[in-house]
Amino acid sequence: MGEYVVHNVKLYDFKPQAIHCLSFDETQSKLAVSRADNSIEIWDLQRSIYQEKFIPGNSTRSIESLKWVSKRLFSTGLQGDLTEYDLLRLCPKKSIYATPSACWCMDVNSVHTLLAIGTEEGYICLFDVDNKEAEYERALDKQEGRILCLAWHYSGEFIVSGSVDVLRIWSEENVVCASGVDSTIISFQPVFKRGESERANWVKSGIRSAHTHDIRALTFANYFLVSGGVDSYLNVIRYPEESRFFYSPLPQCPTVQVAKKTNIMLFRYPRHLELWKLGQADEQSHDGTDGTQCKLVELKAKENETIVCCDLSDDSQWLAYSTTTQLRLFQVVMETLDHNTQISLLRVRYIPPGCFPCHRMLFTPDSSKLVVVSDKAIIHVLSVDNIQPCLLHTLAPPTDIFKRIDSIHLLAVSSDCNYAATGDHLSNVFVYDLKKGKFHCALPKNAFQPTAMAFNPKTNDLVVTYCDKKV
Repeated sequence: MGEYVVHNVKLYDFKPQAIHCLSFDETQSKLAVSRADNSIEIWDLQRSIYQEKFIPGNSTRSIESLKWVSKRLFSTGLQGDLTEYDLLRLCPKKSIYATPSACWCMDVNSVHTLLAIGTEEGYICLFDVDNKEAEYERALDKQEGRILCLAWHYSGEFIVSGSVDVLRIWSEENVVCASGVDSTIISFQPVFKRGESERANWVKSGIRSAHTHDIRALTFANYFLVSGGVDSYLNVIRYPEESRFFYSPLPQCPTVQVAKKTNIMLFRYPRHLELWKLGQADEQSHDGTDGTQCKLVELKAKENETIVCCDLSDDSQWLAYSTTTQLRLFQVVMETLDHNTQISLLRVRYIPPGCFPCHRMLFTPDSSKLVVVSDKAIIHVLSVDNIQPCLLHTLAPPTDIFKRIDSIHLLAVSSDCNYAATGDHLSNVFVYDLKKGKFHCALPKNAFQPTAMAFNPKTNDLVVTYCDKKV
């Protein structure tokens, strides 16, 4: 095995976000997780617990409640509207006005036709979600105080709502309400007295310290009890074995890119990018000789925009990133004077239409092309130019064979720049010929979703890993 110079890099200041809301969809075994930055994660719990999708947050919109309705995802928050999300394009689809004040909670009836929202002013607003688009139906009588929680009765005829120091119940079901600000999960089970089969007492059956900080959300998901809170970890307890799993809040999309030819690193944050240069090593001692690493430049996105993906070419001459609305390309110009590196970014003003926004992007190893994956699961190949980049190819799998599409979360380019491979959430792995500009082949479909892929630089063999921990 060859010798390598290892850089112990402690430059990336990752700040995990607290979990605010959880919602589980039984029909497709999907768990929606919202965090403090108003982003949403979609986790697949059907076969192997795996973060499937990520919807970037918006600083101008808060998420106080999440709810699945017939495979559709809705949220509501302080801005006072109901928002439905496009799970292919991974962005808000439509927002409907509900109230001029904040919305704190919501729930759907058992047949998934009516969605109830509790508001700051004490109203419960009902929305018809039986059709393709949600429609405002009516508001129930105003109650005293803000409505912080509510739940539908299984029959769909009653709603239970809760406020500060008040609980209103219009149902004959047994209801147990508990609240607390700590890191403990307490479970209760009904116990019937001897000779009484209709009335049961709820008895504390277990106490678990599942988190290091306060718990913000709890939900049952099949055989799992899922919790999340301020410590940002997703805690999953499996019943009845009570085995526990912790899932760290690591981002799904890569946050660190390395220019192989220049020892320059690109760090992605939600609102800005950073370029860092690593120190050089002495050939004999392997110690740093030109000082510590230095920060070259910080590039901020426009206000209220979230950076979804980015990439840096191997020769460090090109930098690209995409927000939820735009794709931006820069030519990187570096000059070294007295051992100091001066850097300037020249923005390329023209980007071919239809190529943005993007979910993934990669420069080819020769830095001549930029491969981007649009929010409609279409691959675009651009020639890199500082004046007018040209759209070379638009690639997609044959629609007569692959009729269903989903968002693409994996992208890889071969070292000879001839092939590109993509992986989506339907477990499809497609290979495209970049030279001919057409679909090349599809790998045999796996029951589990792909989690990573890369081309062998010498043989062009494609290595794919899946969420069942197999290669």
